[in-house]
Amino acid sequence: MDKAVKFYEEFLEIKATHREENRWADFEIEGQEGMYFGLINKNALCGKRIIGNNATLGIYTDDINTAFEKAKKIGATILYEPTYVQDSPYKYICFGILDLDGNMIEIANYER
Repeated sequence: MDKAVKFYEEFLEIKATHREENRWADFEIEGQEGMYFGLINKNALCGKRIIGNNATLGIYTDDINTAFEKAKKIGATILYEPTYVQDSPYKYICFGILDLDGNMIEIANYER
């Protein structure tokens, strides 16, 4: 995870905005409030890792259910339905989709 974070810090020329020890890191995109690029440790994927699924574009939302219905309506492939993340110190719910080109996107709502 440290190598991946260092790689993206150098490549994106920004520091990780948030880090959950060896599980997760995200990089907020300056000027794009509500969007981030996130990395998850392949060991946190419960054996479901495929090449390319441990980095994702993340989008924050205040209304997870409306965002989920919109994603279905516009034809996104649903990877997983809105789910509370149990193994994070932060309380949040998220769902995952593939866009029309197969890129993974996570939509999340964090309890504040």
